Amino acid sequence: MAATASLNRDLERMRIWADKWKVTFEPSKCKALTISRKRNPTRLDLYFGKTKLAEMDELEILGVTIDKKLTWAKHISNTTARAGQKLGALRRVANKLDVKGRATVYKAQVRSVMEYASLC
Repeated sequence: MAATASLNRDLERMRIWADKWKVTFEPSKCKALTISRKRNPTRLDLYFGKTKLAEMDELEILGVTIDKKLTWAKHISNTTARAGQKLGALRRVANKLDVKGRATVYKAQVRSVMEYASLC
């Protein structure tokens, strides 16, 4: 398949560049994600050097969860779960804080989670 060959050539060029500039990559930590709405998307056999890259159904990059169909459902679920945990912790200590303290903790802990990589 032409797409696989082209991507593998690019990965090989990147490996050669990394060797030249003494940059190290850990191929076992590298992952591949094919984004498609097809029922059975084409599986790509991608290699970095001699290591085959693992194909994933979803990846988390800098706190943003991307799935193979770009639905964002997992990202939203993860974000609401993290914010809910922090809100629960705030509720447990709320009686020990004044209104300004509760607002400060809410803005720093809960709202920051909800706003980071917000999709709206």
